[in-house]
Amino acid sequence: MRMVNGVGIDVGTSNCTVAVVIDGAALAIPPFSSTAITAALAFAQTPDDPAKLAPSFVGVAEQGDWLVGLAAARQRVNRSAHTATGMKRLLGRAWTDAGVQDVAGSFCSTPSAGADGSACIDVGGIPRDPASLAELLFAEILRNTRALVEPFPEQCVLTVSPGFGEASIQALRSASQRAGWDVLDVMSEPEAAVVAYAIERGEVDGKETVAVVNVGAGTTHASFVEVQHARVEVTASEGEPFLGADELDTSFADWLLVQSNDDRGLAGVADRSARQRLRLAAQECRHALSRGEASTISLPFLMADARGQPVHVDQRVSREALERLAASWSERVLGVGARLRARMPGVQISRVLGLGGAIQMPLLARGIASVFAASVDDRFVRSPGVAKGAALRCAALRGKAPR
Repeated sequence: MRMVNGVGIDVGTSNCTVAVVIDGAALAIPPFSSTAITAALAFAQTPDDPAKLAPSFVGVAEQGDWLVGLAAARQRVNRSAHTATGMKRLLGRAWTDAGVQDVAGSFCSTPSAGADGSACIDVGGIPRDPASLAELLFAEILRNTRALVEPFPEQCVLTVSPGFGEASIQALRSASQRAGWDVLDVMSEPEAAVVAYAIERGEVDGKETVAVVNVGAGTTHASFVEVQHARVEVTASEGEPFLGADELDTSFADWLLVQSNDDRGLAGVADRSARQRLRLAAQECRHALSRGEASTISLPFLMADARGQPVHVDQRVSREALERLAASWSERVLGVGARLRARMPGVQISRVLGLGGAIQMPLLARGIASVFAASVDDRFVRSPGVAKGAALRCAALRGKAPR
């Protein structure tokens, strides 16, 4: 067993990552247990390790047991009404909050109003408080961390996006505390990312300003973060709390239905399984088009249309077609960075750190480079840099900062 000096937890809309500080180094570990992961593999550090990135899903199995992570994500198609994700978007929010209704179509299960007017997620037909669902994630993270590194002080630092409201932060903190964690701090994602970047970079003279742009599944934000020796400070931020890649995937799925001669749109499809299959296919195609010029979606007999006729989705999509479809969405995303730049036009930026998988879309990469006059450094897009920065902060708060 290894002694841990700090733990950082980054629970996102669609995925979560965990890092620990051992012998002065921040190491990513799998958030949830897996019979395929040995201790040696758990601590092996590679640039792109899918085992260290786990879905932020919880669900109820047919037998009634709760599932967390990949096990829950695997039933998102066949048991979507019993599967929840995106709970972070609803933490501490009222059902009537601006934006909640706009993103209702991006959830596996249906969001609804709780008895107290809070935003909830129906799981198995029962409205569930998103904090209670997040608690299941934190509890499983704690169990897995104990299995890998026990004994360790069960203290952690959490991360949130800039503009995450006080009520939402408190709900997140409370969920993790009920799961057994002692939360030492809640820090912003851009600050955590730059802490990890500063450790990788090493000591340099003078002051440096880094732009951090995060296009996640549920939010978009841009920040200026100042680094000087060991001090890291967010000096300005702009964001859209209900604008993320999930919204693009919904629009993409709507477009695929139209191309298949079904104009109902995703929201008009009653078949939950078909909705999830289509959203998942749209997401996978978007990822493929970040790497290549074209990709094919084939979903034969997806569902029946309003006349009872089978709907087949069989579409070859070019990157150019997706970029046309994403034009208005990307304008809103790039507008976040443009507003930040306009607030502080004289800031000299050393680099742009990109976070979130959607940042790899060539359309966004070009636009961000234009806004900030610097190409995107995507070192933390697939690696858990945010969780590592939080783990380093946790170690520092415990008086165990790396030397």
